[in-house]
Amino acid sequence: MNVTLQEHPDAFAPSAQPLAAKPSQPSAVEVLQTLAITTHLVQRNCDTFLAEQAFPAKISEARLRLLSIVEEAGSIRMSDLASRLHVSPRTITDIVDGLERASLLRRVPDQRDRRVIYLELTEGASVRMAHLYRVQAEHAEELLAYLDTEQRQQLLNLLHLLQRNLLTDGAGSCG
Repeated sequence: MNVTLQEHPDAFAPSAQPLAAKPSQPSAVEVLQTLAITTHLVQRNCDTFLAEQAFPAKISEARLRLLSIVEEAGSIRMSDLASRLHVSPRTITDIVDGLERASLLRRVPDQRDRRVIYLELTEGASVRMAHLYRVQAEHAEELLAYLDTEQRQQLLNLLHLLQRNLLTDGAGSCG
């Protein structure tokens, strides 16, 4: 069952009861639902922020993450990119098509095997990426300003632990 904001406007609102006041241990479902809702809100906030930046194409966190991986690699096969992003190759194709139309990425055939396609940033994208990284870092600082250094480290450690568990054993499914 998919819950939308229109169907349940309070579904994305914080609980009226403070976390410390809850009498019992939170259930696993409650923790995962809160994580999903928070992730959705952060993603929406960041996408809105990035859309307001002067950039030649519609940019989102997903597109910026993809561009960052390509920039770091210098040149990367589409299948390897899909694997690093934990998405299907079809999803990568759709995003790459848009970024290529915006002159931010280019497809480069392998000289030895024409069936293999590599992705590279265009020169224009490389120049603009530095600016996007700066404004993204400033925005992230604003979003997490209320967390002190220890809280940030705790949150990061917990998220890494969850990621490692999901990537290594698959840790069950939610369906």
